[in-house]
Amino acid sequence: YARLMQVKARPTLEALRRGYSVLTTDTDIVFFRDPLAHIRSLLPDAAAAGSASADEGPHVLIQSDHDETNERACTEHRECPRSHWCEAGRCAEEVCGGFHWLRAAPESVALLDGMFSLFEQQRRGGDERTGEQPALNYALHRTAGLRFRRLERSLYPNGASFFSRAVRPPPSALTMAAGFAPCSVSRRTVSISAAVNGRW
Repeated sequence: YARLMQVKARPTLEALRRGYSVLTTDTDIVFFRDPLAHIRSLLPDAAAAGSASADEGPHVLIQSDHDETNERACTEHRECPRSHWCEAGRCAEEVCGGFHWLRAAPESVALLDGMFSLFEQQRRGGDERTGEQPALNYALHRTAGLRFRRLERSLYPNGASFFSRAVRPPPSALTMAAGFAPCSVSRRTVSISAAVNGRW
């Protein structure tokens, strides 16, 4: 399972290197409405149009993996049970790779390169168990120049909210995670993994 999770971002990385912005979702994501219009609304005009201007908003828009157990004050990373990242005196909100948009930019490529480098380090050390989620969270905070934005949980609720806390998506929700098996597809799940042209 860990090996499968470690390779699933390879097509995304190749698309980014070819100049495409990419929206990636797990197969257990259900779409209530097309999320692309909302994603475009979160980007400055330059980014939505595919411009390479220096200041064009986030490189990454990503689903939140918020968990109340991570809500605490901290002075160092090890005090944060989930995100393992202490940010301005508070444990950082963890993100979920199940739904994310990456802009075609060197910073996005560096993010995934950093994630795969971490996997390689672990393999050399004889540990192949770490999935992409912890590695993604680790690299997200350590990629130089990367700007990311967590998507609003009420619009993009995650699996933990739905299954563990019985939080049902409101009418405003755009997506929801229907399960935890990224390779299971049923009549009730929809999967897309789309390379989106830089000009949409």
